Amino acid sequence: RATGGAFDPTVRPAHRLYRFTGREEALPAPDALARAMERVGLSRHAFDPASRRLTAGPGGVDLDFGGVGKGYANDRAADAVADLGIRDALLTLGGEVRTLGARLDGNPWRIGIRDPRDAKSLVAEIDARPGEAFSTSGGCEKHFLSGGVRQPHVLDARTGRPAADAPESVTVIYRAPDGVPPPMDRAGAVADALATGLLVVGPGSVGEVLRGRVLDAAVDDASQDLGELLLDHGELAQGEGR
Repeated sequence: RATGGAFDPTVRPAHRLYRFTGREEALPAPDALARAMERVGLSRHAFDPASRRLTAGPGGVDLDFGGVGKGYANDRAADAVADLGIRDALLTLGGEVRTLGARLDGNPWRIGIRDPRDAKSLVAEIDARPGEAFSTSGGCEKHFLSGGVRQPHVLDARTGRPAADAPESVTVIYRAPDGVPPPMDRAGAVADALATGLLVVGPGSVGEVLRGRVLDAAVDDASQDLGELLLDHGELAQGEGR
């Protein structure tokens, strides 16, 4: 709902039509995409939050949890580590980072945000708070070309097409507030889903999506000269850190 349907796990029927090879590929035929989009949209299905039961609408449902799966896996890993009595840990899975406690020397874990244009460089380094999750989503690694133009692997579920105005990458930093109800207590999953959603909606809609949500978001966009767009506890500002 926060992304206006741009991020939607039912998008898989459309996703199956693309080949993200990094090479020139044909776009799906319009009629094939139209048929796929007849099965896309959570509003076509009924979900009961109390029982956590999803009833599929006409044509069935095909879910793609790629936009949240690694963050959720990191949450479960953090739970397992904590159950073993380990208080301080740094867990990484692809572009997902989850923290417990701090370093052995007492200093906070320091997280680097990679420059999507240069894998050997960082655009920022941030001291992580205990229990915080970092999630980066971008189309620089997994994509295809259409007429020489790079098309990211993240689709806009409203159109079934690659996100047209996607920035180079989006990094979301989230720590669940004390007492927040599920599913917002899953820091990794929330950060992962929001990073994907914000990549789709683009920098212009960040404030609208995040307004009222207690999290920070950094959007790296070529037009901003590698600046960070930050939302810190509801206030949108531009700067170099929190």
